[in-house]
Amino acid sequence: MRIPNSELTSSLQFTTLAGFISTFAVLTFLAFVARNFIRNVRDPPPGGEWRLIRTHVDAYLLSLLASEILQGLGAIMDVKWVHEGAVYCSDYCTAQGAIQVIGETGVAMGTLVSYRERNSHSSIDSSPLTYATS
Repeated sequence: MRIPNSELTSSLQFTTLAGFISTFAVLTFLAFVARNFIRNVRDPPPGGEWRLIRTHVDAYLLSLLASEILQGLGAIMDVKWVHEGAVYCSDYCTAQGAIQVIGETGVAMGTLVSYRERNSHSSIDSSPLTYATS
C-alpha cells in the first residue's frame, strides 16, 4: 500500500530532523563520557582505580542512552520515506518498526527504573496524609 502525501512528507521531515538532533545530542554526551573515561584511565584521580560503571544507576543510564540512540535511528530512517515521497510496507519498514519499538521500550523501562530507583531512596515520608478534624 503506497501512501503519497505532501503533508506526510513534511511531518516525516520533522521527525527525521528530531531524530538527528536527538541522536547527535546523545552521541555528543557519550563522547564526553568516553573522553573523561579515557583521561581517568590514563591518569587516575586520587583515591584509586576509576571505573566507568560504579553503581547500578550508571548501568541504567548507559542502557537508557543506548535505547535513546536506537529510538533516534528509527526516526532517522524516515529519510527513505521523505526521499521517495511515499510510505509503503516493505522489509525496510519492518526493520524500522522493530528498531523503534526496541528503542521506545528500552527508554520506557529505563525511565521507569530510574524513577523507581530515585524514589525508593527518597527521604520524604511516603505515608498517607492525615487531616485534623474537630
